[in-house]
Amino acid sequence: MGYFKKPYQWLLGIGTVVLILVFLFFARSIDFSNNQSMSKKTVELQSNTIQLYFVSQDQSKLVGENVAITKEQEEDIILQVLEALKQGPQTPGLFPSIPKNIEFIDTQFDEEEHMVELNLSSAYFDLKAMDEVFFRASVVKTLTELPFVQKIQFFVEEKPLLGTDGKPLGPISAEDIILEKVNPLNTEYKEIQLYFSNQDATALVVENRTIAINPNEPLEKYVMEQLIAGPQIQNLHKTIPPETKIKGIQTSDGICYVDLSTEFRTKHWGGSTGEIFTIYSIVNSLTELPHIQKVQFLIEGEKQETFKGHVDFSNPFERNLDFIQQ
Repeated sequence: MGYFKKPYQWLLGIGTVVLILVFLFFARSIDFSNNQSMSKKTVELQSNTIQLYFVSQDQSKLVGENVAITKEQEEDIILQVLEALKQGPQTPGLFPSIPKNIEFIDTQFDEEEHMVELNLSSAYFDLKAMDEVFFRASVVKTLTELPFVQKIQFFVEEKPLLGTDGKPLGPISAEDIILEKVNPLNTEYKEIQLYFSNQDATALVVENRTIAINPNEPLEKYVMEQLIAGPQIQNLHKTIPPETKIKGIQTSDGICYVDLSTEFRTKHWGGSTGEIFTIYSIVNSLTELPHIQKVQFLIEGEKQETFKGHVDFSNPFERNLDFIQQ
């Protein structure tokens, strides 16, 4: 019997190892099966029809349009919804809320926070104030139709989108969207003062203009949009290249930070007088607003040493009455 003792122990050891491996295999299979069941449950929850929100014909509100979800994974569903939103409505009389030139550079989904982080191209800054409201409201209202999305955070070229107070907007939920603010019944009319060049390019002349505004958007953005659009009075001349785009505008501690596209400089006609008139056309117009005392210019988000070689551009500008026609 002693002869068989060691082989018997060896076989017993092998059997034990085999049993352990079999146990681990089945335990892993059960765990995998449970994960598969959870995944299928999530897919079943996501497989539905949601509403995409587009702009109504009278441009006063957002209107829903049903679309079927064909994707299964959360990230794929988000991308499908955004693509459908960008393609525009199928219902006659509705208008798209996302211009074709705005790109979704990157889309991330934070599963723990139930939050979509949406990085947009700089073309977002070309939107007029009211169009920005429609854009954000449309995206937020649409994506939060998905049961696994609760809020959206917007970025532009990887920088957090700022509010009218110059601070990041942060995550936005459906409850934060007040559709009444895009209702024309809430539109206000404001008189602003714009400064343009006279016919001889010897002085700046004020043009009083009444415009419709959304009170939830910064008035300084409307002022810049109107300056770029040019004068409406005969014999006055524009001071800003029409190709100029507003990349961003915000006011903090009395200083208005105006971020303009590179065309502001590259398309400018030049000359020391031309530079000065352009600068003080903007500065004098913006400082007509009571909460603005100075203007700091940025080009593509960066401070510049000079405008086009004649005027120091690195510091804020104050109002200057010397160039205004009396």
